[in-house]
Amino acid sequence: MSVLLKLERWNENIAKTLIVIAGIVTMLMASLTIADVAGRYLFNRPIPAAVEVGTEIIVAITFLCLPYVQLQRRQIHIDILISSVSPKARALLGLVTDVVILAIGSIWSYSAVRKAIESWLTGAASPGVFPVPYTPARALLAFGLLSFTLCVFLQIWRRLVQMTNPVPLREPAQE
Repeated sequence: MSVLLKLERWNENIAKTLIVIAGIVTMLMASLTIADVAGRYLFNRPIPAAVEVGTEIIVAITFLCLPYVQLQRRQIHIDILISSVSPKARALLGLVTDVVILAIGSIWSYSAVRKAIESWLTGAASPGVFPVPYTPARALLAFGLLSFTLCVFLQIWRRLVQMTNPVPLREPAQE
């Protein structure tokens, strides 16, 4: 098995794990929101910092889903320009797009990792009666972005191998 196939399988497992974590965290956030609303309107006792926790969690959930969406190639795209060009030009445009996405993802990943480390070192937390630490959400965000960036890198690698190698590789798993 080639290095590319091993890395793709490893990244598929990470993406699937992250999407499961995102689903679990979404259910926990929904439970927190329901409990907060019930406490606020039924007992006049909202859960302290529920809004702050929810805000941090929703960002983490979004970025935990990115690797799976990229792996499945399920993002929104517009085919107007692509449908009118040749298959070679389409492949080249896809490669250029992926390289731009890789560059942006790399910059975002670097920034997210720095912010997560900074939050951890400084103990950054939301202001208020019950300070909510920023580190867990920022760490999840950074991990999701790193996995997304790895996914894009592997897709570029596969595209380049397919453009230069007449022997087809096994396609990555699609669900």
